[in-house]
Amino acid sequence: MLSSGTNALRVVITSVNGAEDQVASNNEVETIITLNDELESVSLVLTTDRFPEETTWDIQNEFGEVVFSGGPYERVDTFSEDFCLEENQCYRFTITDSRGDGICCGSGEGSYELI
Repeated sequence: MLSSGTNALRVVITSVNGAEDQVASNNEVETIITLNDELESVSLVLTTDRFPEETTWDIQNEFGEVVFSGGPYERVDTFSEDFCLEENQCYRFTITDSRGDGICCGSGEGSYELI
């Protein structure tokens, strides 16, 4: 759980669509996040691959309730979604490619970033 002030955030990919990732070299990132005492604005920047209709995502709160979601998409493009999350709460972000081949490389240069 993140608290008010400066927090270290470490994100590790443990599986890709329920299977072992074939490219483990890019599965971990660390960053510093500073939170204030109010709602935090979060942005998702998502670039689809050549099959945008396969891409969906959601954010669930600590009770497993979907609080934000997106997709499937209708065109190849970069989409920006902005939303606010409550401080001192836990959330889970899940991005899914329905075909199971991911959003990068073999099917285009899709990517996503949470800011």
